[in-house]
Amino acid sequence: MNKTPLLKKRYHVINQIGEGGMGKTYLSTDTKTDRSVVIKMLHIRKLDDWKTLELFDREARTLKNIDHPFIPDYIDFFSNKSENDPSYYLVQEYIKGDNLEKIVSQGKRFTDEQVTVIAKNVLSILSYLHGLRPPVIHRDINPRNIILSKINKLYLVDFGAVSDAIRSSEYGGSTVVGTFGFMPPEQMMGSAVPSSDLYSLAATLVFLLSHKMPGSIPVKHMKLDYKPYVKTSAALFRFIDACLEPDVSHRVANAQDALAILENHNLPSMSKMPRETADTKETKSLALPFGSLIKVTNMDVDCVSITLPRNPGKSLAFFGLSTIWFIFIFAWTAFALSFAGLFSLFSVPFWIAGVFLVAKGIGGMKNETIKLTPGNIELRKSILGGKMILPLERITRVANGSRLPRL
Repeated sequence: MNKTPLLKKRYHVINQIGEGGMGKTYLSTDTKTDRSVVIKMLHIRKLDDWKTLELFDREARTLKNIDHPFIPDYIDFFSNKSENDPSYYLVQEYIKGDNLEKIVSQGKRFTDEQVTVIAKNVLSILSYLHGLRPPVIHRDINPRNIILSKINKLYLVDFGAVSDAIRSSEYGGSTVVGTFGFMPPEQMMGSAVPSSDLYSLAATLVFLLSHKMPGSIPVKHMKLDYKPYVKTSAALFRFIDACLEPDVSHRVANAQDALAILENHNLPSMSKMPRETADTKETKSLALPFGSLIKVTNMDVDCVSITLPRNPGKSLAFFGLSTIWFIFIFAWTAFALSFAGLFSLFSVPFWIAGVFLVAKGIGGMKNETIKLTPGNIELRKSILGGKMILPLERITRVANGSRLPRL
């Protein structure tokens, strides 16, 4: 018979499974329900400040009000007022499995399909959390806090860094909590919004695909330069890029929009795609507002082509005007020639203007294309094969006051 005393006369501690600077985690049995549970214990005497206790209490209150199948159930929260070792305890459902960091450390290589499933599962949880009133922001999504159970179900754990959006915005910031490399810039400044969790999720996917901690990956133009270390599908590249934007105003706004990126652009893996030629290159048109005549095509992960529609109405107007113009100039030139041949030379600029009007009319009947790549912007007009390539450095100079040449 086991003589180990029960916590709160209910919980039988089996063994310690974790330890931090201010507390421990135990695998235990709830004798009331005979369920396996996890008990997190916080030592009051080891606290550096009361903020840690506030976060622990907030985690318990948050979990108590959460009901999601892939967030471990809240079971109990209590304290031990012992003079020798006053402590607080948080009891949750035990999920049998390993976290993603441990799985990767064992050499596991996730496929694109598996990473996509992981992303969709976490986004589903975030959609629920961010949809609460007030929205709940996890603030510490990383591979260690995502558990893959023995029956291949994903769970999000450790809500010790949780905050709500209203509280964070009302007081203009909050304590900086999270994991280095997985936190977006605004969170490192003490402020978190729902899309902060999306940044952390994208950084987690980078870790799963590269086996490198985001904090060890170089930063280029304030953004994680992860692509040299990752081979994945175009859809995952787009998703990660949309969520890893350092500027929160440019980042995908919410979990629903992020999920749409994965579901609407599920392209095959880049490593499985054949070498592209003029005959084999696959393109994909992107969705635009209803009624739009502009065509946007994804040539590949780093190239977008924008086709501006023809304007036949404008062309007809130019053709009509040029016809009237030529009739007038022809009559004027004939009249000038009947009196003095040299005088008719004054009509030459007007003939040139007429040719320009005709060219404008023809140009309106042709499509114009803008091709965007990471290094260049290419402007192409069908008429006379006009084409101009502008390096991004040139665009920067234009933004600073230089003139942009006409095509």
